[in-house]
Amino acid sequence: MPIGLTRAAVLGAVLLAACNQPPTPGLARGETLYNSCAKCHGESGEGSQRLRAPAIAGLPQWYVESQLVKFAASHRGYDAFDTTGIMMKSVAWILDREGDVPSVAQYVASMPQPRTQAVLHGNAQAGAARATRRCMRRRSPAAATGTCWRSSRSSRAASAARGPRIPGARPCGRRP
Repeated sequence: MPIGLTRAAVLGAVLLAACNQPPTPGLARGETLYNSCAKCHGESGEGSQRLRAPAIAGLPQWYVESQLVKFAASHRGYDAFDTTGIMMKSVAWILDREGDVPSVAQYVASMPQPRTQAVLHGNAQAGAARATRRCMRRRSPAAATGTCWRSSRSSRAASAARGPRIPGARPCGRRP
């Protein structure tokens, strides 16, 4: 066999072996894989209200990994009415090579958290003052002690967490 042909065969074998190697996991691989995530979650991981995609930049790596595994295993996104979960499940199936999920999770965790805008606007102190005034109008002893019940729709567990009911006190919002 001529030497040139032998060299070509060896070079071909080396290149073929290199093509069969899985990509090296890490930040670089995660950045490459994140391109499919960026369509919904944004280039900086800021999320999209229009697409109902949450901001994911800066989330802990363990959390992102666990959620991707849950989507890929159909523990999330299985309900027919969970359209965004179903989309996420199909995207999680793309991460099928060993090391893909940790690489994406590592990249997402390394992203700086975006500044978010408040969705709800209000004044918590004003709300507390209003609830206290409502109890005072009812001349509830709870208003004087600061243990006014604030909702007639509260669950039993929440009521139990507040402590024992004060005799004579009525929950705010409930008529006698």
